[in-house]
Amino acid sequence: MIYNKEEDSHNKDVDGKIFLRQIELYDEDADKRITNKVLFRDNGIMNVKTITETKRPEFRMNYEEKETQVNLSHNWLRNPQNYTDYEYLFDYQNILKPEYLDLQ
Repeated sequence: MIYNKEEDSHNKDVDGKIFLRQIELYDEDADKRITNKVLFRDNGIMNVKTITETKRPEFRMNYEEKETQVNLSHNWLRNPQNYTDYEYLFDYQNILKPEYLDLQ
């Protein structure tokens, strides 16, 4: 998960909050590896890139990309208070519940 504070974007620290910009998920077993990258853009677009690498019986790679309009208001999260206060940022399943995305 990437939280950053670039200038001229939703990443700015606003009222003690940070913006969730990106999530990457990996799943791998003996036969294949799946990589999902979710990017949230300032214009309310959620971009999902999926790469599936099949290892057996022969190597193949499949790439898929989807975009959809979403409500980004739930991507704002409180700033961690100190260096030990980061665990809640890894709970992406509660941070990005489907109903929070308000898919349009």
